Amino acid sequence: MNIVTLNHKKGVSFFVNLKKIITANAIMLLAFGILIGSSNNSKIRTLEVPAEALSDSTKMRIFVVRPAFWDDGDAKQFLRTAPTADDLNNKTNITYHTITGYISDTYYDESTSGENTFNEYAAAGIVYYDIPISSIENNYFDLIREDPGNSDNIWNDTGNHAYFAGINHRILRIWSNGGGLVTNIAGVSAESRNVANATLPVILSGYFTCSDSSINGYGAYADLRDNFNLEGRGSLAGISMTDFTYSGDPITYDYSVSANRSVSTPIQNKIDRLKSNSGN
Repeated sequence: MNIVTLNHKKGVSFFVNLKKIITANAIMLLAFGILIGSSNNSKIRTLEVPAEALSDSTKMRIFVVRPAFWDDGDAKQFLRTAPTADDLNNKTNITYHTITGYISDTYYDESTSGENTFNEYAAAGIVYYDIPISSIENNYFDLIREDPGNSDNIWNDTGNHAYFAGINHRILRIWSNGGGLVTNIAGVSAESRNVANATLPVILSGYFTCSDSSINGYGAYADLRDNFNLEGRGSLAGISMTDFTYSGDPITYDYSVSANRSVSTPIQNKIDRLKSNSGN
């Protein structure tokens, strides 16, 4: 089990201090957590909870839209990563990532008609995976539905895809038949610009306000602005997100421990701070 300590102010890089804490109780809890994560990831739509900020700078948050049937049959659902495409095809050297959370969305909903909704197929909101950057950067990935009683029986597989920069600043959308993945939903005409205002906290809590990282910091702001229409939504009054504690003027965020992810921050403030730091 690792505790990651991050101390950062604007213009100062993150400093990461990893301390290993190994006790019998910690090992027991970790093992239990893995079992829960691996076996209790079906029927995700019953598990909607407020999103927390990323726990540390070594991770990224990846957003996925699934067809509504993706939950059926108590399927196990994984984002898999591996060093090569052949590893994914041959089930070797694979890391299995379970879903971190889910948010319902009025655009990516189960209706297949109506104005201001995604109508290509019945969707199932947005799920997200908080995963180590090192497990996917420069590697390959796919998304699968797996028979809960037989891990050798994969019901649906999106096919393998190479990692690309900006993968986590957009929506990845599984094909209606589950056999492929749309990865080019980006830019000022992107369908993802229609996600509900209430979905923005889940998206923006995947980014550190005072990190210049182009993966999970304000270095990604321009992509987020365009892909999710951050500056063209009108009033965002009343919408807040949970973020790290901060103080002072100029603001300094306390990234010292992940437990500091406890402050309710208006989403407009988060957008303004990311924009200001980015210079865009």
